[in-house]
Amino acid sequence: MQALTEAQLAGLDSAHLNALGTAHFRALSATQAAALTDTQISTLETADLRALSAGALQALSSTQLAALTPAQWASLGTEQIATLSAAQLGSLASDDLNALTTAQFRALGSAQVAALTSEQAATLESADLAALTVPAVRALSSEAIAALSTDSVVALTTAQAAALTTTQVAALSASGVAALATDDLNQLTSDQFAGLGVEGLFLAKRGFQVGHVALDHVDRDAGQSHANDKDQREYCSHLTLFKLGPPMQGQGDPTVLVVPWPMP
Repeated sequence: MQALTEAQLAGLDSAHLNALGTAHFRALSATQAAALTDTQISTLETADLRALSAGALQALSSTQLAALTPAQWASLGTEQIATLSAAQLGSLASDDLNALTTAQFRALGSAQVAALTSEQAATLESADLAALTVPAVRALSSEAIAALSTDSVVALTTAQAAALTTTQVAALSASGVAALATDDLNQLTSDQFAGLGVEGLFLAKRGFQVGHVALDHVDRDAGQSHANDKDQREYCSHLTLFKLGPPMQGQGDPTVLVVPWPMP
């Protein structure tokens, strides 16, 4: 196999190429892999594709990768998926990305996930997002976080939600904030709550008994509480959330979380 030049290899029709054994494909060099045509790529048998080395896979261009069928993508081993470059993963069409199995998504590293575009994130299947490791979820860009569907946000595990950075929390869309499960909200720290901003915080009030302490009310009545959102937003100096369920993460008092007001 290594004796074949790139031109000779590219000149093989699919029948002759697929007549080669997996051992031949295992020996395929990066230069030879880069010489394969789109037609050859699209007709590779899954066993032969599975035999490609990390170097051969990393040599494939975005055009070659686009020629792979969903069945071919699903056939790749998790160790092969883990070797794809960030640029290669970021170039995948949504249909190809969604052809990956949950096990393959679990194998993705932080650098690969950081390369996902907002277009890719918008079509991520819920089970695939939930399969990502916590470090991988933390690597999602703000643009990708903002593009997540409601179903995807709902699918976040409590560990994933708790690991979101304040920048990521702030990037959640209004529908995304509203979709956060109560168990996920329970895991957020005061810094993460602050990242929600004014509108997001009011969308996330469910699961809490909310006490508003007004220190700057126009009538100087420091003890007055405000029942409507307009007063709460304009006059409250801080927001006190009294947890109705289990303790919130990282809080000294297991039942109370005080969020500075007004929000940044």
